[in-house]
Amino acid sequence: MEGLKKTLEKPLMQFICIAREYSGILFAVGIVAIYIVARFLSSPDSHAQLKFIEEPDRQTITERSQLDGTITDIFSGTKYETAKRLRESAALGIAASIAIFFRYQESKTFPQTGREVISDIVSRKLLPPEISVEKEGFRSPTSILRFSFRSSPFLFEILSVPIEDKYGPAMLFRFPLPLSGQNSFTYFRSTGTTNQSPFSSTEQLAAQGWEIAQWNIDDLKLDGSSINDLQEQREWLKSAKPETK
Repeated sequence: MEGLKKTLEKPLMQFICIAREYSGILFAVGIVAIYIVARFLSSPDSHAQLKFIEEPDRQTITERSQLDGTITDIFSGTKYETAKRLRESAALGIAASIAIFFRYQESKTFPQTGREVISDIVSRKLLPPEISVEKEGFRSPTSILRFSFRSSPFLFEILSVPIEDKYGPAMLFRFPLPLSGQNSFTYFRSTGTTNQSPFSSTEQLAAQGWEIAQWNIDDLKLDGSSINDLQEQREWLKSAKPETK
């Protein structure tokens, strides 16, 4: 008996020393082992109940979709898409204004062509999100944006043509934007032709079916900085005078 005690004493002491040294690791291993055993021993019913608790929203959505047939996307419809296109046109107009401002500040001359303005917008990383350059204009997920520019008398236009009718009417913006009231600007819109010549007169646009519309910024929920940018760019563009080399 005494011999057996001496035989087991040394390995037991070694195990105790190891256990003390690596107690944290052994504890973690024990927790993992308990979790694995619990998973294997759990019944299918309890596991299904656990899954339902983890994903109540998906279950609710599924039940509603079965009752209603479809789930309506609240961020859709002609009015929403039109407001979105108004914002992207305004953002592009601000980007073009800033690019022209930097060109004028550096060289005291305006760009001579629309292609130069587009190149400056891209090189200065001013292109708004979701808008890409296409040929001598721009494109977004909802619109083809035609850009026209002239240096004297200074003016540029953005014509936003919807890719599909559900995205709203065609819209024409002229910069500097004509201010018609507090936080309100004038632009043109049409549900018909979009083949007018750049910089057509108001009478010519009216004869082709274009209507004058008011852009109420408050309705579009633009923040104060966007409103200030539009107004500041408008004032600068009106005051700046082109110079020739």
